[in-house]
Amino acid sequence: MAQQTPAIEYRSLETEERLNFNWDEYNAMSIWESGKWGFKNPEASKYALDTLKRERLGIIADTDLKQAVAEIKEEKQAEREIKQQEHEAKLQEQNKLTCKKCGGHEFQLAGDNSKKYSFGKSVAGSVGLGVMTGGLGFIAGGAVGFAGKKGKKNTFVCLNCGKTMEIKK
Repeated sequence: MAQQTPAIEYRSLETEERLNFNWDEYNAMSIWESGKWGFKNPEASKYALDTLKRERLGIIADTDLKQAVAEIKEEKQAEREIKQQEHEAKLQEQNKLTCKKCGGHEFQLAGDNSKKYSFGKSVAGSVGLGVMTGGLGFIAGGAVGFAGKKGKKNTFVCLNCGKTMEIKK
């Protein structure tokens, strides 16, 4: 398996002696041999895997492996939650509107600059749909006039100083 023998602080010499376990023999086995050996010696196989896990995670031999792994997971989860909260706070701060005049953050939407009714579109829709569908198009054409294009900006008013700002949608 081409592994090295774990450092002594991660091993239990009493367990190795009781199981007649030899790291040199274990490291010399191929994957196939170690699999067969693991079926014949499940306790020794579990000890070897646990010891390698201890060394990888930095958990010394006299501590409970399951408890230590659970503590590491909890610490990592707490770190992830703190990073997530910091990231969300940073995003909220970046997304806040700030008045250039007074520095305030309280705004009210004054207008969305969308076109309400387009007479030209309604005439074109009436003629085009009227010819294609025979009289019904004139009714539908009137509705096409309401399909006005949305404006590209919203207008906000600062509630502190009254300055207006146009923001892209």
